[in-house]
Amino acid sequence: MQESNKIPSELTDIFGIRCSGQRAGERKSLTIGFGEKIPHPTLRRPEAVRSEWELRTYRAAWRLCRDGILIVGSRDLVDSDLELDEKLKALDAQCIRSIEVMEKFDVRVTLDRGFTVDFFWVASDDEEILTVSNVVTRLYVTYAGTAGWVVGEYT
Repeated sequence: MQESNKIPSELTDIFGIRCSGQRAGERKSLTIGFGEKIPHPTLRRPEAVRSEWELRTYRAAWRLCRDGILIVGSRDLVDSDLELDEKLKALDAQCIRSIEVMEKFDVRVTLDRGFTVDFFWVASDDEEILTVSNVVTRLYVTYAGTAGWVVGEYT
């Protein structure tokens, strides 16, 4: 386990890599990909690809801002996730500059040209706020409010 507010050194490898895709999923989850697209076939989707690096949240609230102005957030009232995806396209080709814990329960990802993506812990259980994974190295880093940063590998 990492010191609570200091990001693990393994995450610095994502800095400077361009965004290669983003999407809002079920229950307004969020995935943002960085780096090369890599084939990742599954039984249901044999044509599936993933980005080399992925930031994702399943249950945390999130928002995308540029220069302090809200562009889109997980609580926006929309007819479909496609509306969220359209607004998220603003992240195309942006690079991560930093990842920081703003407070014990919130994480900010700062990108080029004034973009930030904030992730907020909004559940009373110790659900992960943010997960960062690397498809190539199988690195898996999570942040949860009470546990802090945890580094591992997925199988």
